[in-house]
Amino acid sequence: EGILYIGYNNSLLNLNGLSSLDSIGSYITIERNDALQNLDGLENVTTLNGYLNIDWNQSLQHINGLNNLTSIAEHLKISKNNALQNLSGLSKVTNIGKYINISENQNLQNIGGLDSLSTIEEYINISQNQNLLSLNGFHNLLSIDEHLSIWGNNTLLNLNGLENITTIGGDLWIAGNNALQSIDELESLSSIGANLDIKGNPNLQSCCIVLEWDQAVEGLITIENNDADCNSLDNISNYCINSSTIS
Repeated sequence: EGILYIGYNNSLLNLNGLSSLDSIGSYITIERNDALQNLDGLENVTTLNGYLNIDWNQSLQHINGLNNLTSIAEHLKISKNNALQNLSGLSKVTNIGKYINISENQNLQNIGGLDSLSTIEEYINISQNQNLLSLNGFHNLLSIDEHLSIWGNNTLLNLNGLENITTIGGDLWIAGNNALQSIDELESLSSIGANLDIKGNPNLQSCCIVLEWDQAVEGLITIENNDADCNSLDNISNYCINSSTIS
């Protein structure tokens, strides 16, 4: 029981001395370990009764040391780990009790590793991951109880990986993704419990799916500063009807 805090160790390379741990009663925070390259040594941890924070570890290349973790009772936050390329070490996690925040990981290319999740009880924030190419790790996700925000991911081209989400309990916010071309991958979404904001995505041109959400959005709809064909509901309607891309 208790907590595991590993922070501000500038020469720490790995966590091999922790191999006897199998569960953590409260939380794990691993932050500001500039030389840490992996999380090897945590392979026997299967359950976490609190949260998991992995922040500001500039040399961290992978988190495969967590490959037997199945449950996080509270939140998952992974941010500012500039060498991290994927989340494959989380592939056995089936439950995250609160929210997911994946942000400012400058070399993160995909979300692969979260494939076993089907629901999130709070929110998901995916933001400012400047080399993120894919959200495919979320392809089993069906519902998010609060909001979904995807913003400031400058190389993300589409929302592949989110095609099975049916319900978002709060806001859906898609903004400032400079390369994003399509959101039509949200084809199963039938309920948005609050506001819909799609703005500041200058290359977004495939968003006919929005016309199918007319009765799904319970709050305000804001669509602006995207490509001309996806810059307002009128623009979307004219483009999609004229090109016969919806029935």
